[in-house]
Amino acid sequence: MPFYQRSWNAVLGENGPKPRPYNIRVNATFEEELPGKEPEKPKVAKAKLEEVVEFRKKLNKQLNEYNTKFTKGAIEIEKNVGTFGQYHIEKDKVIFNGLYSEIHHCKNDQLQSKNGQKTELIAREFKATSLIKPDELYLILLRYIGNQNKFIVQTMDIFFDNKLHIFLFQEYASHGNGFDYITDKKAGISESLMIRWARDLYSAMSYLGDLGISHRSIQPKHILLFPGTGDQPNEFQIKLSGFRDAIIYWDPTLDDIIYQRCKPQNYMRIMFFQAPETFSDSNEYFDPVDADVWSFGSTLFYFVSRILPFNARFPLSLLDSEIRNNIARIDSISDPVKFWLFGLLRTNTQYRTDFDSIFDDPIFVSTPDSATSFGKSDSKLSNT
Repeated sequence: MPFYQRSWNAVLGENGPKPRPYNIRVNATFEEELPGKEPEKPKVAKAKLEEVVEFRKKLNKQLNEYNTKFTKGAIEIEKNVGTFGQYHIEKDKVIFNGLYSEIHHCKNDQLQSKNGQKTELIAREFKATSLIKPDELYLILLRYIGNQNKFIVQTMDIFFDNKLHIFLFQEYASHGNGFDYITDKKAGISESLMIRWARDLYSAMSYLGDLGISHRSIQPKHILLFPGTGDQPNEFQIKLSGFRDAIIYWDPTLDDIIYQRCKPQNYMRIMFFQAPETFSDSNEYFDPVDADVWSFGSTLFYFVSRILPFNARFPLSLLDSEIRNNIARIDSISDPVKFWLFGLLRTNTQYRTDFDSIFDDPIFVSTPDSATSFGKSDSKLSNT
């Protein structure tokens, strides 16, 4: 039994009342608990264990039957000397140097962005100690995605040498990542900026979903910041990165989601932006799309509050109550946005906002980046 369900049973009893959704009105205050209807049926039926398969065993079949465009990851330097030679790695300009990889500034005079400016690049060299293989799914996905979505960090090329070092060339995020930005800023971002970032991040996730990809590691440090463009020159543009844990979640043979095995319960203490249902000491599985929605919500919550939705090291028995109370304490966002965040962060997946419904509500229809658009709507925001 998942952690959140065990918690409710422990406090309320096996036959006690179960957590129920809030049917939210825009003109209500977040502190009010409004009556709502129980969902008629779970949004996603519980997976039958006999239908759950190990992803790695089915990878080759997936790539052939689901999307034949996923063909290769890193390519061999010896067979592509000319292309690799276009990248000039500036070894004296170190961005990061770790046990498994190092990152340097890089140039490629052949590459230009759409506006004619040279694209700033980084070269990430994964050492053999990283154990990343040239045909690993992580690299296959990066190569295929390439520069197809403006809200995902662009990958220019990927190579490997005879020592199995991987060379990954991507665009350079000149303003770092979301986690460091919020830490250095010592304050959360505004509601309007959070909504704009939410839309951009959602666009990236939606693109991945169309390919049957679940990111599985959405968190502030994987949100990279770039200079603002267009009508927002003074505000950072965000792009999604960090695809090491990404999976193909759709099984064409079953015409269903490939449910993922839960990690041990104690992992909750270190994997702060993962959904509660992804942790269990039993032989249980979870829906990766539902889990990504929670990670999406927790990342946005962190951006406006600089704290986690709940204390992962010492979680309370009723996680929904703890999360709701933490949301209520955020003074910088309006009540409608608090309701919206709570819908993303429900611990019971039956009541969590469905991915496809995240921006369906009319309160998001008017000016996307304007917080004032919320107060002008009399629509309902449903978090069931």
